[in-house]
Formats: sequence, C-alpha cells, structure tokens
Amino acid sequence: MLLALTARVVRRLIPILALVVGCGGPSVVSVLPAHAATSEERPKPVRVAVDATSTHLPLAVSGSDIAFGDIDRALALSIERALEPTTQALARRNAKLLGLTVELVEAHAEYARDRLVVRLAARATLREDSGNVYVAQTHAHASASAVLPAESGAEVVLSCTDSLARQLSNWLSGMDLR
Repeated sequence: MLLALTARVVRRLIPILALVVGCGGPSVVSVLPAHAATSEERPKPVRVAVDATSTHLPLAVSGSDIAFGDIDRALALSIERALEPTTQALARRNAKLLGLTVELVEAHAEYARDRLVVRLAARATLREDSGNVYVAQTHAHASASAVLPAESGAEVVLSCTDSLARQLSNWLSGMDLR
C-alpha cells in the first residue's frame, strides 16, 4: 500500500519537476576575463559610452541553454584599448574633448553542430563634449565562429568586440580631429 502510494506521488511529481527544470532561464556566462581591468578615471580626450538598450542582453545563444553577459562592458574595454594611441595623440595636441557613443544595434549568437557563431553590429556617433556638437557617425559589423562548446565561447564574443573596436579606432584615427 505504501509502495503504491509512493509510486503514484512520484509519477505526478516527475512532470512537475520537468516543467520546473525546463522553465529555468539560461545559464549566464560572463565574457570578461577574471582579470579584466577597469578603465582609469583620469580625463581622456575621447570619452567612450556603450549603449546596449537596442539588444537583448545577456545574449541568449540559440541552440543552447547559455547566455553571454557583460558584452557591453567588454565592448567598452575593447574600444578604450583600441583607441589608446589615438587618445594619446589627441592629448599631446590638447585637442577638444570628444564623446564617442557606441550603440550596440545587433547581437546574435547561435550554436549548431558544435559550432558557435556570434554576430555584432554597432553604430558610433562622435560629438564634441562642449556643446554636444555632432562630428561624425559610422557603423561597424563583426562576426566570429569556432568549433567549441557554447559555454566556452567567451573568446568568440571577445573576438567580435575587438574587431568592432579596431574598425572604430581606424575610423577615428583617419579623421582630422583638432
């Protein structure tokens, strides 16, 4: 009798447990390395701000149960590293202070047949800090892929953020900023 009752309870609990486990959100994996440096608070000739409100972050990886977090912070760090030579040159010339707003407009990640594919797109607007005067605008696109487990894909995402940063750095260094 007790065995029959236990079996009935277990049979009713299994679908409920499966539903509860299936409803859990994806596991969030940070793309930032554990030793990621934060930017210094000293004034720089180019202030970088990343806006990721147009995308859904953390970035869910379709075909898996994970999502990548801290993409916006990783992009900001990549841009600041890539712009370092340009900002040093602007500082030496006492150039006007500038604000670079980078809007992450597309973020997509998918995992299929053991391959992770990540695509990012951004729109960058350069303005003078004094008076918020428009200077220029551009777009940057990047994609990267690798054959690896989705949860190990932080390097693929960082490859995209670094590519976007290099494109924006090249764009900015080609301008005649005073």
